Order: sequence, then C-alpha cells, then structure tokens
Amino acid sequence: MVGARLSSKTEIVSVLKLLFKKYKNIYMFYIGLIVVLILVSLTALFDSELAELFTLSARNPFGILSSIFMQNSFSSLTINIFSVFLLIFIFTNLNSILEAYNFSLKYDLSKSFVFLPLISSIITNIITYAILTDYNLSNVTLSGFHVLVQPILGFSISIVLFMLLMFKGYKKFFLPISIILLGLLCLYIIYNIYFFGLGNFIFDFQRFLSLSLGLFSGAVVAILKLG
Repeated sequence: MVGARLSSKTEIVSVLKLLFKKYKNIYMFYIGLIVVLILVSLTALFDSELAELFTLSARNPFGILSSIFMQNSFSSLTINIFSVFLLIFIFTNLNSILEAYNFSLKYDLSKSFVFLPLISSIITNIITYAILTDYNLSNVTLSGFHVLVQPILGFSISIVLFMLLMFKGYKKFFLPISIILLGLLCLYIIYNIYFFGLGNFIFDFQRFLSLSLGLFSGAVVAILKLG
C-alpha cells in the first residue's frame, strides 16, 4: 500500500515536471509579469506619485499599459495571482489530457496564450481611456491585473470549448456558440451602460470588454489555426 502511494506521488510529480517543461514559456512569461505586479503594487502602497503613474485615468495615457501592473489591495493582488496560475494550470492540463488521447494539435498555442491576452488587455485599456477622455470622466481611476486575467479566461474558454467540441465531433457548433457568447456579453455591456451610465459601469465595462476580446481572440485562433 505504501509502495503504491509512493508510486502515485512519483507519477504525479513526473507529470507536473513534464507539463512545466512543455509549457515552460507560458509559465515563465506569467511568472515574470507576476513579479512586476507584486513589486509595483507593494511599492505603490508607500509612494503616492508612483501609484498615480500606474493608474489609468483621463490624465494619464501611460496607464494604458502601466495600470495592468498595479493592485491597490492585498486581497485583489492575491486573488488575481491565484486566478492566473489556476487558469494556466487548467489550460495546460487539458491540452495534455487531450493529447494523451491522441488528439494532436497542428499549432503550438504557447505563443498565442502568452501574447494575445496581453494584447487584448492593452486594446481594452485604449478603448477605456478613449471613453474616459471623450466623456470627461476625470474622477475615474482604474488599475488592476484583472484586465489581463479576463482575456486569459476568455481565450482559455474559446480554445478548450473548440477542442472539446472537435474531440466529440461537434466542431461545426463552435462558431454559433462563440457568436452567442459574444452577443450575450455585448448585450450585457449595452444594457448596463444604458441603465447605470458609463461612469458607474466603467470598471465592469473594462472587465467584460477584456473578457470579450479574450473570447474573440481565442475563437479566431481556434478557427484559423486549429480547425
């Protein structure tokens, strides 16, 4: 019994080592981003000028990029770090499980998983900044790693959904399901803007827009590269 437990633990460790080795670029990239996030967030707690530089507002266009790397609370910092690694772990594990069933991918997803969520978060902040300036929302300041976590979630949902449907032989349903998901998100955003106004909804607007862009980018990769 003890030998069997030790054998199981050894197998798990071996699988995790192989998983990290195969997807090393993904893990190392996001570990680097997390280190920057932690350093900036902790420093900003004691430096108000630095904190202002790392916020997105109508007065600070540099926040389009810099605001991604600052959390203004320890709880948010912890949740977002945990969320990133949980999503990466689930995504890479599902890829490995499907490959174990001889479901081979023609395209290496590592580069897309590294860059597309980051690009989606930057596009989200560009649109958000344009809204802040055009509607003169000078009292609104935004920052947080959530704007990157949401595209990672959206991208992962699209890719995993595509692979599961393809694995089951239902690939033709991927496009209509993706359109429905994106349509529902857009309707949700429009509904809340109409009833609550941009000023009150701007944080959730940023969050759901970045999620939508993650879903969209994942769907594009799935259709063009994996199909």
